[in-house]
Amino acid sequence: MKFLDKFELPRADPGTKEFPILDSLWPSTLICLGYLLFTLKLGPIYMRNRQPYNVKAFMLVYNIVQVIYNGIMFSYVCISDIPV
Repeated sequence: MKFLDKFELPRADPGTKEFPILDSLWPSTLICLGYLLFTLKLGPIYMRNRQPYNVKAFMLVYNIVQVIYNGIMFSYVCISDIPV
């Protein structure tokens, strides 16, 4: 084994070859570019003459669900014999 072989990137998981977004670099790149286009250009143009949306109730429900879900996952990890 050569010294530089230790730094070689591992091959992709063969099970993910047929996933629609993971089969190539282009779908994820286009999604990232679309996100940047919307957040930096199109979003501010769309919201220029509008009031901000009130998402306080939605965020409250979302945070409560996250706390419950993470508590359940934490208890499963603490109870299980599977090493983390």
